[in-house]
This record gives sequence, structure tokens and C-alpha cells, in this order.
Amino acid sequence: GGERVALKMMNHRLLYQPKAVQRFQREADTLSSLSHRAIARLYGRFTAYRTQFLVLEFCPGTTLNTILPSYGPMDESTVRQIVGQLADVLQYVHDRGVIHQDMKPSNVMLSDAGQVKLLDFGIAIVDRSASPSRGLTETTTATFFPHDRLGTPLYMAPEQFVSQDLDHRADWYGLANLAYEMLAGHRTVDGSDLYAIIKQRQEFVVPPASQIGRGVSRQMHDFLVNALRPRREDRSVDLRQLAKWAKPVVVTY
Repeated sequence: GGERVALKMMNHRLLYQPKAVQRFQREADTLSSLSHRAIARLYGRFTAYRTQFLVLEFCPGTTLNTILPSYGPMDESTVRQIVGQLADVLQYVHDRGVIHQDMKPSNVMLSDAGQVKLLDFGIAIVDRSASPSRGLTETTTATFFPHDRLGTPLYMAPEQFVSQDLDHRADWYGLANLAYEMLAGHRTVDGSDLYAIIKQRQEFVVPPASQIGRGVSRQMHDFLVNALRPRREDRSVDLRQLAKWAKPVVVTY
């Protein structure tokens, strides 16, 4: 007894939106099949107060979107620790047919012990052979839930904007996108509307190593270049190699 848990509640406004309900249930289904130190464990789910709840492991810490604005470019050793831990958990979920597809600073938490937690599996897809058609037509993106199966435009891989099956290479892109933001102190794109973001995403070229934040190693630069290619067919990433960078993170902010 006495263990603290986190409750995630389905917003009452969304209860009448089938896509949103589906997303909430999908997160529960996905989490129930995963067991990794970087993923909050699902203890159960229940219905109360005319809505649905998930009972999750309580993970105290701070998300990257809170840390980054006051931090500026991070030193590479810190970024390696974070990227290593994320690569480890991504390899774990990819091995189980899960694609997270929403890699963004608000979904990455750092615990006080320096452990990374990957949050929000609400738009994760499991075993895409069994997943429904992923056509992003205007009706599906605009009707029920603006981000359903879409992610956040500023952090999406190019293929997430178009109608095609997604695979693990979208997470490769998402991981490198996050790494670049931590290292450079700013996002890869800054468009104010969807069209501008898509255009910038296609045209983005990783700057020379010496021009990224405080400067990065050849190894880190190679990872960014290979993972941030607009065409997923051109990307190459070895998550197991990156996972060797994993260490408890020490961030002072």
C-alpha cells in the first residue's frame, strides 16, 4: 500500500469523439504490452465520473520542453546520454512492432535520477500490417481529433504529412530531430503554418558539425545527417550502436 500512481483522465469533451476515445484505448493497449524502464508502466484502467482513466506508474521529473527554453545549446555529452536512452527504448518498442511516431520534447521526461521516460503512446501504431489505412485526408485530420495519427507538425517526419504506411524510420527521424534541437538550441523548422513547415522539412540540410550549437563530433554529425534525410529510403540508423551512449543524465537547470 501507499504507492503513488499517476492517473490519466480522458477529457470529458472528447468522450463523444470516437477517434479520441480510440486513441485513449490504443494507448492503454500499447502500454499493457510493454515493459521497459523508460516507459511508464500501466497498472490498470477503469471508468468513473462518466469518463475513462489509466492508472500509470508515477514518474516524477521534468519534460524536455520545460528544460530546453532556458538551456540553450546543450553540450554533446548530455545529449548523448539522452539520445542513448531513447535509442534503447525505441529499439525495444520497434522489436515489438510498435512505432511511437510522436517524438517531441514534451514527450521526453528526465527523472531526478537521470532516467529518461518516453511518454504518450496515444498515436503509436502497433504492427502496421494490422493497422487501418493511414490516409491523411482533410476529413480525417480535421474532423475528430486534429492530431490523431498525425503527431505535432513541428516534429513530424516528412512521410507523416502524406498518405503512406509509417514504419520505424519515422522514429529515427524524430530522435535525430530532438537531438538536433538539444544540440543547436533551436528547432530544425520554425514555420508558422503547415505549408511552411512541410516546405522547410523537405529543404532542411544539416549544417556542418562546427556550426551546430557548440560544435558536434563526427559521430554525432553522421547520425544527424543519416537520420534527417527527407526520403526515408535514404535514412540509416543503428539504434543499438546509439544505445551504447546511454547513461544517467545530469542536467543542471
